[in-house]
Amino acid sequence: KKNLQNEIRKYSFIEQKDQYYFLSGRQDLVPMRKMREEISKEKKLKAEKMVHLLCKIPTIEAVALSGSVACKNARPEDDIDLFFITRKNSVWISRFLVYFLLRVTESIRNQKLTSDRFCPNMFVSEDALLIKTQNLYTASEISHIIPLFERRNAFFQFIEQNHWIVNFF
Repeated sequence: KKNLQNEIRKYSFIEQKDQYYFLSGRQDLVPMRKMREEISKEKKLKAEKMVHLLCKIPTIEAVALSGSVACKNARPEDDIDLFFITRKNSVWISRFLVYFLLRVTESIRNQKLTSDRFCPNMFVSEDALLIKTQNLYTASEISHIIPLFERRNAFFQFIEQNHWIVNFF
């Protein structure tokens, strides 16, 4: 950490305030980042409560936060993106049950209601963990995932299968 801080100090176009680094003249971003981190923290707590229900589905091996909440950059109107790993041959039934539970609890996002609503945006099966779209965007999404629930080291296996993300960072 010290080496990184010393290296950053060499560049006059990078400034620091608190634990944030930014381009010179952009210190106005710091209060916004602090606010978005707080919003993300609150949304993460809501996600943890919902995951407590979703993990009762026996075909769900893992659930994680993704998107703006996982990046600690959520705005008040943002939804809460969820990533799922399912058992082999159960993606579709798992997806159905997740959508059903979110709809019954009136927690799923729709075109009119997004704030604090859930968006189950990605499902992968434990026998198909490798993400084939290997680009910077996908690598960034994977690197920001925050596990909230798992069985049998599902996330370790997922990250192990997608080790290609290190090529982008």
